[in-house]
Amino acid sequence: MNKLIRNNFTYSAFLDYVERTPRLQTNWDSSETGSMSFSGTSTLKEALDLAKYGWDSWIKQLQDLDFINVTWTLKTELDIVWATVDIARYVNGQPDCMVNFIDEIEREKPQLTMYIPLSYAGRVEQGDAQRYLLKALEYIVQKNQTYDTKVYWVFDTNVKWVDDISVVTLKDFGQQIVLNNFAFAFHPSFFRRIWFKYLETQEHWNYGYWKTVDDLVNKLIKSWTSIYWETQFFPTITGNSFSESSIITKSS
Repeated sequence: MNKLIRNNFTYSAFLDYVERTPRLQTNWDSSETGSMSFSGTSTLKEALDLAKYGWDSWIKQLQDLDFINVTWTLKTELDIVWATVDIARYVNGQPDCMVNFIDEIEREKPQLTMYIPLSYAGRVEQGDAQRYLLKALEYIVQKNQTYDTKVYWVFDTNVKWVDDISVVTLKDFGQQIVLNNFAFAFHPSFFRRIWFKYLETQEHWNYGYWKTVDDLVNKLIKSWTSIYWETQFFPTITGNSFSESSIITKSS
């Protein structure tokens, strides 16, 4: 049975670890030497700067999407009582001239955790990965309207007899979506430079970049003590379009 290594990071802590931790594997340095066409950046530093300070072009593209615009959470209702006057209706003598503001935010939303894998094979084109993640983000935003969500990016690699899984928190319960953090997931450098650098700092990693972990969902579940709320695992990026029917849902 493979040894399972699981690390948990916040977004900023993951970037800090990758930037500050020295490379142990001197023979493998794809985080620095990978091509622009493969990783989308010229250097690891460029990738880290985009991750920390913003990938402006994609943030703008996401901001222009219809599904990013969150629906209103406050509506008005006319009545004959309440505290605020609709002046125009009052002057016209209409009895329902008072305004009631109704807060539509659901304060006690059920909790939902989502795990989205960001490791994918070298044959997967950047455009295919971005189309997949765009549909995944649309799904996340949709669920965020009715659930209190927690969102993780998952990086995983099988190296000989070791399954190495890192879980990066993008959004915690009760927090708003930070668009920059989500936007950078669309950049191939997040996986093909930043994750590669993480691997290059690990003692157990000493040959190639290998493959994704088999049976990832069950290995994630086994590393927990229990599941306290609804949890969803998104399918691995393969070049095919994102499909909600491929999401695996587990409940407490």
